[in-house]
Amino acid sequence: MTTVEDSLRLALGVHPEDWAIRFLLIEKAMDRNAPAEAVQLVVDAPIPPSREEELHRIVELAGVDCLPLVNGFVQKHPANGYGHQMLGSILRGKGEEEVALQHFQVAESLGIYSNDEYSRTSDLTDGSGLYPEAVLQEEPTRGFIPLPVQASELQGVSEVPAEFVEPEFGEPELPSQRGTKATAALVAVGFHVLIAVIAALVVILPQTQEEPEIVAMMVAPPQKKQEMQKKNVVKQTKKTSASSAAAAPLAQLMRANAMAKISLPNVTRTSKGPLGIGDADFGAGGFGSGTSGMGAGETMFGNPSGNGLIGSFYDLKQDRNRKATGITGDSAPKFNEVMQKAARSKFAPSAFSSYFKAPMELRFGMLAIPTMDANQGPAAFAVEKEVQPKAWLVHYTGRVAPPARGKWRFVGYFDDALVVFVNGKVVLDASWMPCFNEKGVRQPFGGPALANGKPAVFGNWVDLQGPFQIDILVGERPGGQMGGALLAQEERGRYDKRKDGTPILPIFSTGKVEGESLKRLKAFPYQFAKEEAIFRTVSGGF
Repeated sequence: MTTVEDSLRLALGVHPEDWAIRFLLIEKAMDRNAPAEAVQLVVDAPIPPSREEELHRIVELAGVDCLPLVNGFVQKHPANGYGHQMLGSILRGKGEEEVALQHFQVAESLGIYSNDEYSRTSDLTDGSGLYPEAVLQEEPTRGFIPLPVQASELQGVSEVPAEFVEPEFGEPELPSQRGTKATAALVAVGFHVLIAVIAALVVILPQTQEEPEIVAMMVAPPQKKQEMQKKNVVKQTKKTSASSAAAAPLAQLMRANAMAKISLPNVTRTSKGPLGIGDADFGAGGFGSGTSGMGAGETMFGNPSGNGLIGSFYDLKQDRNRKATGITGDSAPKFNEVMQKAARSKFAPSAFSSYFKAPMELRFGMLAIPTMDANQGPAAFAVEKEVQPKAWLVHYTGRVAPPARGKWRFVGYFDDALVVFVNGKVVLDASWMPCFNEKGVRQPFGGPALANGKPAVFGNWVDLQGPFQIDILVGERPGGQMGGALLAQEERGRYDKRKDGTPILPIFSTGKVEGESLKRLKAFPYQFAKEEAIFRTVSGGF
């Protein structure tokens, strides 16, 4: 344990309610590969955190062990739908199904939609403009939305059912208590000054610090990228760095030392590889240099800004501390097991938390990647130097509304992995080799080859009557080449047909395809429909 960590513990002893200090210590514990110690720091907290992203983080760390803290968060913020959603998920994990469903229902009344069966019978025709939950043809799935919901979804909420409004934490302060707190504050100032001196020595005398390697791990992004990432940081799975830095002077002083070896969500780089900035489209300039490509920082896996599903890149070969996990490109069962386990958890916040995650996130617009070197996957997320081009996975997630109510199915193919989930249930497995064995998710579509010499497949029809949760997994296992596309088909849609009778379908997208993306789509060696299938993100969400 370092001198800085000892100082942080002293400060936490004076301010046990300070989550900024607590999170710094948690990250230090994780950095030392001491997860049990990190969990204990969460469990020992006397009060719950005050922000959704902090709540998300403690649930990711401690699971059901942080039930009292999540319950406390809900008591202090009874109109926070995400708090009820997380509390319901934890209660379900403890087997308290009836109480869990009550909290899910409160979350739904506050505008946070779950994947539970009760939501399929809810009548939401209240003029709000929101549709009823999407209904699957097969039995409903259960789970929770894994990412925090923005405050914009709670606008207009003025009350929750009275039975769920519990008293605020603590008793009224007495004058003597206020005097005691004032004394404690003075003591705290003294500790902060002491720690500031220690931290200054750490900076001024680097040859004596106990963790000299951490400075080399910091990546300073351009100012524009820092500003851009502020919009995205709430949706990260590792959110504590931003809140810690803003919460207290001590946190600002210690942040660089405490967080340096953790994958920071606000460290962003623009790819220098062949998917970088440029003006040329695929047909003219290709993707062979840093000055060609799709323009304005866009990559084949998405854009660093704008709307669309949030895309996170994971290297399954190494954990968050860059140590080998035992998963290699030669192990299809282990590769598939990671996806299957994540699906069983309904893509909970902890589903991929043990693996190395690229600091950059991308926003999904469409998936249409011609057959090319698999290294362009890591390059798109600016980790081509840290990640070998095999056994990697991209997870896209968000809530979208269909272009029209009715039955839809997803069609496509990707070398190596492409799996689509609606409300946590797999509806398409368009991978090179099957990853899931569910009935009907992989049926031959016919027509010409979509990528790497293989034709498309289609999945089950899904009745989409309104906004729904969608998760898309795209990945490469053995390395070499990758490529493919994802399309959408409406049951009532009228499409032109090829000579072999297969319909010419539109690309699945989350916004209008235009500019360089449209040029690339037209140059793709597969025929797509001119009309669009735009599944827009909803509720001001992702």
